[in-house]
Order: sequence, then structure tokens, then C-alpha cells
Amino acid sequence: MFKVRKYILQHYEYEQVIDKIWFSKLEVVNEDNVNKKIFIKALTSFANSYIKSNFKLILERAFEAQGFSFELVQCK
Repeated sequence: MFKVRKYILQHYEYEQVIDKIWFSKLEVVNEDNVNKKIFIKALTSFANSYIKSNFKLILERAFEAQGFSFELVQCK
């Protein structure tokens, strides 16, 4: 996840506060190395919804740059 966050900070005009508020709190819940897919979740349902609405495309590009796809799983 660190490499994804670093990629976003280097390639997009987001300040570190965006990283700290939204991306630093994402948790990797599963890593499928066979299919090259990372499953992540946010801490709250609101954060999950906000990230999907505002940062999904950026996260997709950042994960693809690392050779992975990702899925944002629902909070319980």
C-alpha cells in the first residue's frame, strides 16, 4: 500500500493531508498474488463510499502501476 500512496503523491496534485486523511487509513485485507489483486477496506462505510466516489480511478491507476488491480471491500 505504501508504494501505491507514494505513486499517488508523485503523480497527482494532492497534498499530503489527502493521503493522511483517506489513503493512510486504508487497510489491506487480502493479497491475491496469483491473480495480482489486492483487497482493501476503509475504516467506515462513509469513507468507503467517499473513496469510491472520489478516488477510485486514481487508486486503479496507482495499483496498475504496481502490477496489481484492487477491490475496495465493504466495511462490516
